[in-house]
Amino acid sequence: MTRFIYYLSIFLIMFTVPSVGFASTNDDDDDDNIETVVNEDSDYYNHSNDGTGRRTAPRPIHITISSNNGVTIPNVDKSEVISYEIYDLNGNCIGAYIDDIDFANHLFSITNMVQIRIILEKSTLIGWIQI
Repeated sequence: MTRFIYYLSIFLIMFTVPSVGFASTNDDDDDDNIETVVNEDSDYYNHSNDGTGRRTAPRPIHITISSNNGVTIPNVDKSEVISYEIYDLNGNCIGAYIDDIDFANHLFSITNMVQIRIILEKSTLIGWIQI
């Protein structure tokens, strides 16, 4: 039931603010560059408590993916990342990378919507991208 509520909340967020739910391209420079939103997966981290005995929902994290600079995650050092993964709509892993630039280059070669998972030491960041 918790997983259902989690996916329902992501679904509602994506359709109430469509520009946040999907990646957008940045045409200002020659570098392929996208910005997207990811959420921490509740199965991989401990929820904080809001003081009322209820768990607080994870906040969206805005990340930047660049073919030259790799993945930039605010307040996260690249050494904390275990792997960068790409999944298709059926949940099949189509790529898993240790290097963020290899991950970004593969991501820019895909034209379908895919799910990305960034596995950190204590959490997992999950988001959807269509380039």
